[in-house]
Amino acid sequence: MVSFNLSTVCEFKFDRANALFYSGEKITGRIILRTTTPKAITGIYILFVGLAKVAFDETRSSHTTDEMRNERFVSTAVETYTRFEQNLAERGELAAGTHNYSFSIPLPPHCPTSCLGRYGKVSYNLSLVVDRALMKKVFKQPLAVLQHYDLNLHPEMLKPIELTSTRTFWPSSGDVQLSLHIPFGGYVPGQSIDYTLDVDNKSEVNLKAFMMTLIQTYTFKVNTTRRHNTSYKRGERQNEGVTRQTARKIGASYEIPTVPPSTQGPHIIEIGYQLRLTVIFSGLHMKWNITVPITIGTIPLRDSGPPKPSREFIPDAKKISRSHVDRPALYTSETVLLHRPEKISRHSIELVDDKFMPSYTVKALPKAPVKSNACDATPEADSNQDVTVAPSQSPKEPKN
Repeated sequence: MVSFNLSTVCEFKFDRANALFYSGEKITGRIILRTTTPKAITGIYILFVGLAKVAFDETRSSHTTDEMRNERFVSTAVETYTRFEQNLAERGELAAGTHNYSFSIPLPPHCPTSCLGRYGKVSYNLSLVVDRALMKKVFKQPLAVLQHYDLNLHPEMLKPIELTSTRTFWPSSGDVQLSLHIPFGGYVPGQSIDYTLDVDNKSEVNLKAFMMTLIQTYTFKVNTTRRHNTSYKRGERQNEGVTRQTARKIGASYEIPTVPPSTQGPHIIEIGYQLRLTVIFSGLHMKWNITVPITIGTIPLRDSGPPKPSREFIPDAKKISRSHVDRPALYTSETVLLHRPEKISRHSIELVDDKFMPSYTVKALPKAPVKSNACDATPEADSNQDVTVAPSQSPKEPKN
């Protein structure tokens, strides 16, 4: 229920228990507007918008005769997936009382899953707009959209993932050859990957254990510029060893955690996945990491066995709606901020009637980079991470 003052209250009611909808279906329900006093209006309409927003800063150097300065430019992009508008009332008087407005909004099949990343988000919002002469009241309700990814529609997912790699120990300790076999190229959350390892240890070093981890990578795009944010999902360790000068075949399984599906088609925000096998040796030898790409869907392959109880990813629509991605991401408390609107580099793929404009740009003499880790990342995660701060605040490290 949304209220701007004591005299006007708006309530959104969907024809299903939760506000989770799937690409390609219709969003149906009604909006209840209650007002205790009559109001002069110029119109009332329903607005539904689904879009992606990306914002990050870029640094460029400039030289003068006596100094060198770094200028930071804010680059932004907006990609619109759907925009629906339904007129409900024309100019006149809105009588006091309760008003019911039904809606049926088609959701295009290409709409990607709602998500929130470090440099952007995909969000969907349903609004009731009450236009008045001097102001506009907007009652907004965020909702979550999930795009189905049926792995059966992609024959390439039936092809197994196979990789052979060799690790050599110098100067004369021999080598280890490892072959990884994964039955299919795509899985869904809750499924177990039954994989095998063929290990031929011709070295003088013992293989002590290994671990499988799912790596999630968000890619954010503004024209040809890219930003990546990597996080490491649950790792499962197997204390299976292979002693020196021996060979062994090892079977193990890894359960896919609850994560959003891989992105279908090119978008300004894309989610991709890799599986990383980490081999752990005895002694002081460094770990050996092997990665292979994998696709995460929502409907499992029929040939991959009977599906387990669903562990479907459900986006947090309210959290996504509250998050702002229109400011540069990282500054030290001593960064020099100058309000220079003409320096904003605005790269928009498709603009909508949405106030997505950086509130400031900067001309800065940056301090040494501040190191921070994503909440769900291991220390090996991408260290080029940053935090969002308001112009009047000092930055804070993200909580682990």
